Amino acid sequence: MKESVPGSIIVDADDHEKAARLVNQFIEETITAVKSVIVAHDDDFNIETGDESEIDGPKIHSTFLRYKGGVLAIIKEVRIGVGQVRYDFFRNLDELK
Repeated sequence: MKESVPGSIIVDADDHEKAARLVNQFIEETITAVKSVIVAHDDDFNIETGDESEIDGPKIHSTFLRYKGGVLAIIKEVRIGVGQVRYDFFRNLDELK
């Protein structure tokens, strides 16, 4: 299964609606891709968030889409400058073959 993953995007830090829309769309597309291959129910999926920091670097916020404990998708959110946030998207559906 080869689903396209969006490239990194940069948004203004105060443009929460645009960022939330893109993250939600990526998660929904991932769930739809999974359901097209296997029988999965909405309650099999879980979204988790967490923060981590690089030494002397920016704080990184992560959103994980889990399916039965495994991680299917990750969205990394990093402040990259004054008023800007970069979102990086990752997806791994190889285990669903």
